[in-house]
Amino acid sequence: MELTLALATELDQKDLTAYFKHYPFEAAAIDRVCCYTSHNFTVIAKLGPLIAGTVQWYVKENPAAGLVEFEEVYVKEEFRRRRIGYLLVEFAIQSVNFYFHKVGIQPRKFFFL
Repeated sequence: MELTLALATELDQKDLTAYFKHYPFEAAAIDRVCCYTSHNFTVIAKLGPLIAGTVQWYVKENPAAGLVEFEEVYVKEEFRRRRIGYLLVEFAIQSVNFYFHKVGIQPRKFFFL
């Protein structure tokens, strides 16, 4: 199967909620997915129709400061050791650069949790 990387949209919310089933409460997973597809960013890696991994990022504090925080770089166990995590982070960095270029701000710092 071919790996595809993309920024998640509202069309991915159902699949992402199922993907985040490791959260202790379904409501927490739903809230997180809605937040990151409405005003933050989720990069998804798919093998065919299956979500293999994700990384979530958001602009910290004042956007003009150029600070970004990456959260939950996660690849499902059955898809590990295929460079998916590396490719997710690489794509996320590209999407951050594209976002800041689009708004005319130079990204300055990336934080990983």
